[in-house]
Amino acid sequence: DRARLDAEAARRQQAEAEADLLRLEVQKVNLTNAEVLRASSAFVRQVEDELDLRNQDSRAALEERDRILQKQRHVISCLEEQLQALRVKHSSDLVNLTQSQAVLFMQHHPSPPPP
Repeated sequence: DRARLDAEAARRQQAEAEADLLRLEVQKVNLTNAEVLRASSAFVRQVEDELDLRNQDSRAALEERDRILQKQRHVISCLEEQLQALRVKHSSDLVNLTQSQAVLFMQHHPSPPPP
């Protein structure tokens, strides 16, 4: 009877030791899961931060491009105004030149006297 009780006590101790080992394994798995969760959360935050920075950089680049395009449009507008002014002046100069040539021609080629 004593041997049977000792064997049963030994089995109980063995089962408790195995249960303790299983609890330790479960704790390790839970810790590992928590570590994975923390690491993955940190990674997700890092990726989100990086995407935010890229979006800010993209926004800044688009704003800079818009500023450059606005300056270019202004320069083009000024050049078009200058070109139009030059066209007007050129037309006026041509009219004046034509009138001067006509006067010179008339001075050098007097019309014949009337019959």
